[in-house]
Amino acid sequence: MSGLSILGAGLGGFFLMSLVGMQALIALFSSVPLAKRRHRTDDRFDLNKAMHRILRTTLFSTIVVAVTTALVLCYASFPTILNYLFGMILGFLLSIRHMSPNNAQNQSIFTRSFQNCYPQEDLDATRDLNDVVHAVREQLSRQSEL
Repeated sequence: MSGLSILGAGLGGFFLMSLVGMQALIALFSSVPLAKRRHRTDDRFDLNKAMHRILRTTLFSTIVVAVTTALVLCYASFPTILNYLFGMILGFLLSIRHMSPNNAQNQSIFTRSFQNCYPQEDLDATRDLNDVVHAVREQLSRQSEL
């Protein structure tokens, strides 16, 4: 086995865990508590819809990581497997801080991603408000140009 394939396995494990595996962990350890908290503070928030999306994300990510790992374990040499697992562990350790529901970035992403878990009239009111804000900004920019 060449050193290049061993290095590639390590990078593959790192990127797989960082980009795909962490999505499942973030969904479980961040999005679930945020959804429950949001439902407690605003009962219009559709908790079932949010939980279905979280479950779908978790299952998809887990299946991708499990199938990829199974293929590596079945068909790769021992040094390649070790480097792949080391890459996965490193990807996990470098991304672990993103799993907190108190992370401001996670809260912001959660708010954008789960907007459709509110009733449609709330979304329409938000869009109307955004349209008004955009129109006011345009008017102010036109006045400043004069």
